Amino acid sequence: MATQQQKSDHVTRVRQETTNLANAIGRLRILKMKYDAQGLEIDLQDIDIIGENFGISAQDIKDAYVAIALIEKALSSGGEEALLKVVMS
Repeated sequence: MATQQQKSDHVTRVRQETTNLANAIGRLRILKMKYDAQGLEIDLQDIDIIGENFGISAQDIKDAYVAIALIEKALSSGGEEALLKVVMS
């Protein structure tokens, strides 16, 4: 059985990671707006992905945005309220 301190520490870690998740989602929303505004869905090609990003394809980026949209859809069906309650408490 977990001790009271372990339980409290667990809640603290959940709150920290939930805050990190909420912040990441916000940053990803901004990146997606820029992606759309700059026409990158059409314009970004594999040849444009260089340096430390080599090996990632333009399709990988599109797929990541699809996954993010699915996460946002799941959150909008009630999960976002739970996340915000944990973050804001």
